[in-house]
Amino acid sequence: MPFRSNYQRPTNGNAMERETTLNADHPELVSVLTGDLIGYSQRTGNPEGYLSTLEAALKLASRHYSFNFQIFRGDSFQGLLLEPSRSLEVALLIRSFLISRMDKGSFDLVKGPGEKGEDDGRVPSGARKRYDARIAIGIGTVDFYDLNKIGQSDGEAFRMSGRRLDEMKRRRQELSIVTPWDELNDELEVECALLDVIVSKWTRDQAQSVFYALLGMNQVQISERLGRSQGGISQRLSKAGYPALVKMLARFDEKINRGAGHTANPSVL
Repeated sequence: MPFRSNYQRPTNGNAMERETTLNADHPELVSVLTGDLIGYSQRTGNPEGYLSTLEAALKLASRHYSFNFQIFRGDSFQGLLLEPSRSLEVALLIRSFLISRMDKGSFDLVKGPGEKGEDDGRVPSGARKRYDARIAIGIGTVDFYDLNKIGQSDGEAFRMSGRRLDEMKRRRQELSIVTPWDELNDELEVECALLDVIVSKWTRDQAQSVFYALLGMNQVQISERLGRSQGGISQRLSKAGYPALVKMLARFDEKINRGAGHTANPSVL
């Protein structure tokens, strides 16, 4: 069963002010996602397809969540999410969208691992070129934010996310989360390492099924959307480790919501 929380997005597009300063006496937790395209600087040819795919992924996230973003330095982005308990879900949605749009060679990408297709057997390494993003999630308070200029916003969550992305590049991590709670950070470090292994093995078809499942579609709806049997979709989700993702998303949601309600007392986690 796909993971979805009870959050309902506001229908009014003007529900959030363009520029907001939060009350320091009543700090609110938000999450900031800072990321970049993996291997972008090593690629030759015309990268417009890769960049447009990233933009499409971020726009899609902004339609389904209270998420505002800015792309900068070509291949990097930063986004503000006002519901921190949904940040892992948003990161996985972005990555599954990118991987599901693997390119077949419009320009020279770093070759991904060979895939075992469901219908055509072994696909040679490099026959499809892998799209993916490195994403650091920082959960904390913000001093101010401007939804039109996310990159010029500031606060704890922005600084934690930016610093963590720099560390990830040295450690060759692709997903990491930092929160105000040390005990939870230790747990998330292990879980993100396992998620990196799971996501790195996704085929295009598996990522596509995970993407639609994260949007809340059930297996019947996904099968109708993709023109596949329900059994085939079930197999894809199972091989992609989706049941384990659902459990982790539920635990993450619980932990962050519990901590956000007791920001002054880290022991509640």
